[in-house]
Amino acid sequence: MASDPDRPTPPQPARPLSEQEKDAFARLEASLRDEDPPDRGPDGTVPARRRTGPRPRDLVIQVVVVAVLAVALMPSAWLAGLVVAIVMLGPTCVAIWAMRRGML
Repeated sequence: MASDPDRPTPPQPARPLSEQEKDAFARLEASLRDEDPPDRGPDGTVPARRRTGPRPRDLVIQVVVVAVLAVALMPSAWLAGLVVAIVMLGPTCVAIWAMRRGML
């Protein structure tokens, strides 16, 4: 197994950047820094989000979509209600947990 033609050859070491390439990268970095949104901190990092969970409006939309789909696809209303209750149990528990932790 000295030389296997199917094996890739190792990459060549990268050459150092020329002054022209360094200048081009510096200009690109400056232009991208100017285009950054204003929510970045002074050191260029993005501050931690205050909200990590879904918003209440998104939760309401999820509940409505699941309820409409269940009612439309189930043969009887009580079975659809049961499916909605079971399916929405997980997101409801997560939302309650997030509210208690102060994330919502």
